[in-house]
Amino acid sequence: MKKLLPFLLSVTFTVTLFSQTTYTVNSVDNLPDNNINDAVCADVNGNCTLRAAIQNANKTSTKDVIHFNIPGTGPFVIAVMDDILPSITRPIIVDGRTQPGYANAPLIEIDGNALPTDRNGLQLVGNSEGSEIYGLSIGGFKRLVDYPFSRGYGIYANTGNHIIQANYIGMRGDGTTVNANTGDGMYFRNSGGNLVGGVQPNQGNLISGNRAAGVTFEGLATNSAATNNRVQGNLIGTDITGTLNRGNVYNVQFLNAHNNILGGNTEAARNIISGSYSETDDRVGTGIAVSGPESYGNKIIGNYIGTDITGTKSIPNVRGGIFVLFGAHDNEIGTDQVGEGNLISGNGLFGVYFQGDDTLDSVSSNTVQGNYIGVDVTGTIALPNGRGIIMNGGQTNNNSIGGTSVNSRNVISGNDTGISLTSGENNLVIGNYIGLNAAGNDAVPNAIGVSIRAASTNTIVGGADPSDRNIISGNSNFGISVSGTGHNIQNNYIGLNAQGTGVISNGYEGLILGGTLTDTKVSHNTISGNGTIVGRS
Repeated sequence: MKKLLPFLLSVTFTVTLFSQTTYTVNSVDNLPDNNINDAVCADVNGNCTLRAAIQNANKTSTKDVIHFNIPGTGPFVIAVMDDILPSITRPIIVDGRTQPGYANAPLIEIDGNALPTDRNGLQLVGNSEGSEIYGLSIGGFKRLVDYPFSRGYGIYANTGNHIIQANYIGMRGDGTTVNANTGDGMYFRNSGGNLVGGVQPNQGNLISGNRAAGVTFEGLATNSAATNNRVQGNLIGTDITGTLNRGNVYNVQFLNAHNNILGGNTEAARNIISGSYSETDDRVGTGIAVSGPESYGNKIIGNYIGTDITGTKSIPNVRGGIFVLFGAHDNEIGTDQVGEGNLISGNGLFGVYFQGDDTLDSVSSNTVQGNYIGVDVTGTIALPNGRGIIMNGGQTNNNSIGGTSVNSRNVISGNDTGISLTSGENNLVIGNYIGLNAAGNDAVPNAIGVSIRAASTNTIVGGADPSDRNIISGNSNFGISVSGTGHNIQNNYIGLNAQGTGVISNGYEGLILGGTLTDTKVSHNTISGNGTIVGRS
């Protein structure tokens, strides 16, 4: 018998290996040039433009690098003319910090003022996932007039996992001169996993002067992918010193975006989110907006919102500091962890504003903990918002203000009204200092401590346990005014210090029960030392 030999198949594999290429931009010229050599990014004169470098990097699947070495003295303005820059369609690193002479301020300015409207600056699309942008000034890109949803963004991304650090978006390289994008400074469309800024020295961005938002993360109304983004260590709405107003119209927006982090529990992670711009309406000017039913699980922690970088002076978000709107739920404004409370002070109409809509899901189960609202960073000096916290319109239900631990306590003082509940049901106010300093031993008056109107129902102020107690004292008018149905006002100190041992009177009544009032319980409160008749109705 013959022995059968195995059948051998000879196969030759051809493997093409791509290595990372660094393209060095040495010219501010940005016109298309058909004479560029792909291998070295050089034309017949040896020039490599930013346009050509992007075009070449788009031809490989590797994460190519763009450096800068433009001769002369900066700043170097790359004026984008005739046509937009090529979209970035492959992973890329664009690093303006490599320009000789760079000293923690951009020397490379990408300027879109010569372009028509409806054009963006850098666009991260296609397969550009995981790109990195460093050390650039990007401004002058314009959206269509009277058409707010056109382009005009400094940076646009519909891919994710990008790192954006050390850039000036909407500002010149001197850090004080506005070069506005009339769209958003940065707009992330259904994009997740991005890092804007950072916690190491000089990683933060300056995002200011833009005529729409500074930074927007917007997801789809269902199954949003605008998630797991971090915004840390940035100046948003100020100049580079953090002391002058260079506001965006809307500083930060999370629109149908979930599980994102704005800020952190260290000084390095803190964002300054302050300042407003409006040519026509002084009510425009939002610090932070969290909106839509897909906006949940977001954390706003450790930021200064409405103040300068020292936390002692106002740079107002004219309309207000934080807005939670139209179905946003289960978000945290501060927490009970050390360092995660925000300073929300110096704003115009509102510190924190909740607004639901009867036709949408409830603005519900959001928490406000550990914040200073209406005082400076020391917790002793008034830096007023119009109203500290307001719940207004539609379904604003099951939200909580404060908590039972020391770190969850809000200091809500120095405002026109500390807390104003004009609508909603089953909201909880516990453990706060309202009208006092952070030590609870001296007055920093609100005009009115707590106002609960007739459209609100089943509000709880305080609780059965002493740790639930609010201290509502030192306010210049009355401590708490209650109307509506089903409220429970229990175990609070009204007109005393935090220890209950001394008087810090409210100027008028400690507690007013009036208007339409049914099924409301008032029990075990200590109401002492106030200016006029307790319990007037």
